[in-house]
Amino acid sequence: MRVAVNAPNGRAEPQNPSKIMLVEKSLSAVAGYLGANLSERTTALSERPKYPAITISRQVGARATTIGKCLIRRFQSREDDSAPPWTLYGNELMQHVLRESNLPEDLSRYFQEESSRSWTETVEEIVGLHPSSYDINRRCHEMILNLCRLGHAVVIGRCGNVLAKDLPNTLHVRLVGSAKRRVAYLRQCLSMSEKEALAYAKREDQDRRNYAKENFNISNLDEPHLYDLVINTDRISNEFAARMIEEAALCKASEPLLH
Repeated sequence: MRVAVNAPNGRAEPQNPSKIMLVEKSLSAVAGYLGANLSERTTALSERPKYPAITISRQVGARATTIGKCLIRRFQSREDDSAPPWTLYGNELMQHVLRESNLPEDLSRYFQEESSRSWTETVEEIVGLHPSSYDINRRCHEMILNLCRLGHAVVIGRCGNVLAKDLPNTLHVRLVGSAKRRVAYLRQCLSMSEKEALAYAKREDQDRRNYAKENFNISNLDEPHLYDLVINTDRISNEFAARMIEEAALCKASEPLLH
């Protein structure tokens, strides 16, 4: 089975500078996959999609990208050459939307999961965005929904669990952890002091709450009923978390929808 791994490179899931080229290299593959598959929107919401999909919501520092990569590697052993490759999606989705909108991809830094009201007017005044930032966000949301319809996609962030809540093939996961463990992870990845890492985590988590509130009227991302599976990553290894998600995703996709 072909597998593409695209590591999200947004602020919320820190990456080492040496890994940035891996993201850039993978972006062209993402664009090709999206172009080939999203142009054929033949799966209606009323139809059961053929392949499973996964959305991952996360607290900052809960290792979503690392666990997502482990998950992709686990699916790699399930060979099916006729199926689309299992692929991990993060902020490169917004870069693809900007490219399709004939806008510079580096504008993606303005479209993080954060409160948008303060910066959208400024960005639009400076560069004269056409389509508007609202339309760009809408296109990204539509892309996430279609990726989940197609299946074999692991989508991190941007409230994918809300967008794909009615798709029976899609498992919705929330990764959480104690502030102490998450701050320690951020310190290791970003070479921050404890004070800096704690401030970073608080700011990013608040930005994500603002994004959910403004775009979907979700006031609390930690509400368990928004997800099928909530995992505390404090005492669970990346591989174990990936195994749990893998099994849950395959079971949900194969079981009749519960009412």
